[in-house]
Amino acid sequence: MVNTAMRIDAYKDKIKTALLNKQEKISVEYYNASNLFQSVLRENPTIAAKIKNVQYDELLVGGVFSVTYTVDPDNDSEVLHADTGEQVEDAMHKAIRHYKLEVSVSVAKSVNVSEVYNNFLVTYQGYYSNLISIECEQQFNIFGGKNLVKFSFNYRIGRIKLSMMEREVNKKLAEINNILFCYDMPNEVKAFVAHNYLAKTVVYWLDEDAGPLEKSYMQSAYGALINKKCVCQGYAEAYKRILDSQGITCEVICGKIKGSPDYHAWNVVSFDDKEFYHVDVTWDAQGKGKNRYKYYGLTDERMREDRIWTRLSYMVCAGSENILEKAQVQLVQSGGLFTSRGVNKKYFN
Repeated sequence: MVNTAMRIDAYKDKIKTALLNKQEKISVEYYNASNLFQSVLRENPTIAAKIKNVQYDELLVGGVFSVTYTVDPDNDSEVLHADTGEQVEDAMHKAIRHYKLEVSVSVAKSVNVSEVYNNFLVTYQGYYSNLISIECEQQFNIFGGKNLVKFSFNYRIGRIKLSMMEREVNKKLAEINNILFCYDMPNEVKAFVAHNYLAKTVVYWLDEDAGPLEKSYMQSAYGALINKKCVCQGYAEAYKRILDSQGITCEVICGKIKGSPDYHAWNVVSFDDKEFYHVDVTWDAQGKGKNRYKYYGLTDERMREDRIWTRLSYMVCAGSENILEKAQVQLVQSGGLFTSRGVNKKYFN
C-alpha cells in the first residue's frame, strides 16, 4: 500500500514538473494516468491556468498527454475561486478596481459563467469609465466540478500611466497614514478618522462634459487622493485604499439609490470579519451637522430604505454595535494621547 502511494506521488510529481516546464508531450506509463493528470490540475489551479487545451491518447499502459499552453504562459497571476455567480462577479469587480489585465477564476460547474458575464457587461461596464471591454474565455475543465475561466480587461488608460498613478497614490497613502493614525489607535477610530479626512478634503465633482480620461480619474482613488475631486466611486475607492493600508476589511459596494437610474458606490467595513457595517462617505461629505454621519455604520435594514445593491452572502450588516458612538467615545478618552503621537485632531470630527 505504501509502495503504491509512493508510485502515485512520483507520477504526479512527474506530471507537475512537466507542466511547469511547459512540455507539450507528457508520457505517463500508469494505468490510471488520466485520473492522475486531473488530480494534479485540481491540486494546482495556478498551473491549470496556463493550459489552454489537453488531448489524451490512451495506450496499453497509461498514455500521452498533448498540452497546449496559453499565449502568456509566464503569467503567474493568482487563480481565484468561486462557488457562486456573485463570487465570480466580485472577482471581476476586484480585478477592475486593481487594473488587472486578466484574472483566472476556478468556477463551480453549477455556475452559468456566460450569464454572469453578460449580466456584468449590461449592468456594470458603463459604471467603470476607464474600462473599454471585457473578454471571457473558458480556459480548461479542471474536473471535479470546476471550470477554469479567464477574464481579460482592456482599459482606456495604459499600464505605464496606471503604474505612475499607483505610485502617486501609494506615496499619498504614506503621507495620510502619518497624520491620521498612530500605532495603538483602535481600528474603529481609524475607520472613523479616515471617513472624516475624505469628507473634509475631497470635493464631489461631476462634469458631464469631461473627457473619458478625466472621468476615469473622477471614479478612482487617484481622483480623490491626488486631484481632491471625484464622484462616489472615487470616495469609495479611496476609503478602501486607506483602510486596506491599515489591515481593516473594507469592500466597495456598487448599487443604486432607489428611484434613480444612476449607479452609486459606497463601502462595507468590518473589524473582525464577522460583523459588517455600511459607510457612505460621499453622502456624509455633503451633509451638515448630525447628517455628517448619517450613513456611517448602518445596517442592511437601514440601507434598504433607500438603496439597492448586490449582497454578498457572507457580508451581512446586522449592526450589533454602534461603531460611530464607539469611535467618538474612544476619541474623547484618548484623543490627547493620539495627538501627542502626531495625529491631526482636525479629523476627529
